[in-house]
Amino acid sequence: MAAEVGQGGRSPHRGPTRPSTVLERITYREERLRDGLLGVLLQAIPPSVTPDHLTMLRVALAAAGALTWAAGGPLRLVLWLFAWAAFSDFVDGPLARRRGLASGTGGRLDQLADVLLGGALGVIVLAEGLVDRYLVAAMVVPQALSLLASLLRRTAVVERPTTLVRLQFVLVLSGFWVALLGTSMRHAAVIAAGRGLLYAEASLALVLATLRLGGWYPPRSP
Repeated sequence: MAAEVGQGGRSPHRGPTRPSTVLERITYREERLRDGLLGVLLQAIPPSVTPDHLTMLRVALAAAGALTWAAGGPLRLVLWLFAWAAFSDFVDGPLARRRGLASGTGGRLDQLADVLLGGALGVIVLAEGLVDRYLVAAMVVPQALSLLASLLRRTAVVERPTTLVRLQFVLVLSGFWVALLGTSMRHAAVIAAGRGLLYAEASLALVLATLRLGGWYPPRSP
């Protein structure tokens, strides 16, 4: 009988593969750097405000931005609402680590909020006609490959975040946001810059899909 396969598609008797080890080290250092840069801000946040509160604030701001856009409100206001939503995402993780409140449940809630934030921005960008079918395909195909990898290797669809995943999310949010900013400014070069960021995100997403298909992505923590 074949050995039971653990998380990440590897045998529990084997150590992590080298690419995943390197990625875990990079992620650890990135988190320490971000925590240090935000130290003063984290100290100023009242104890009554928890990381989950910031996560829910992100959902509320994203919803407010989407509703403002749907109601025909100023695009600049929509952009500000989404910018503050994205900033809350930058803070809640370091706050959770600082207070020792990091948990699997909180991580899943955080990733769900990220999906809602990115999805709301993406719908607006599509409705504004800022991405063509080639760019959509470039962004969707790697995500489909990553989903396929999770099914083939029996890993969690909602996985542990790494620096590469965070960078991917930053690129997609920045690309959507900059493209919308170009629309509000009526500046074609700014819109093109946003599209360039989205193509960069698609390239990184393809790298991540390759790592997952190869079993080189770090497994989710129990």
